[in-house]
Amino acid sequence: MAWVAGDQLQGGKYTVEKELRRGRFGITYLVKNKNSDRQIIKTLDINLLTSLNQSDRERLETMFLQEAVKLTRCQHQHIVKFSEPFKEAESSCLVRGCLKSLIYYLQGRLEVAATQTKPTFVGSKALIFR
Repeated sequence: MAWVAGDQLQGGKYTVEKELRRGRFGITYLVKNKNSDRQIIKTLDINLLTSLNQSDRERLETMFLQEAVKLTRCQHQHIVKFSEPFKEAESSCLVRGCLKSLIYYLQGRLEVAATQTKPTFVGSKALIFR
């Protein structure tokens, strides 16, 4: 079951704001925690899980949780910090910090936040991508 805006996770610790993106294996949500900080929750798609046999389902969930372990080792300014894994009903979830640029990327569009100035390029330093 996919979550919708207003759904409470972990006994109210997180409130779903919206679904950001569906991928091949999972769904990514924008949530707010109790401090009103925005975070990202990634979860496996329950429809996919129910279509798998028990062995494949367990293997996929193990790989998903191993991703959490690997993320805790990643320390870089451009990598969103991993927060915690948890189970909500039948869904394994990974909580990550939130960057505006990540939200825009996951929504599939490029935007410049209203609080940021638009980048300017000097002709000799601008890169042209084709």
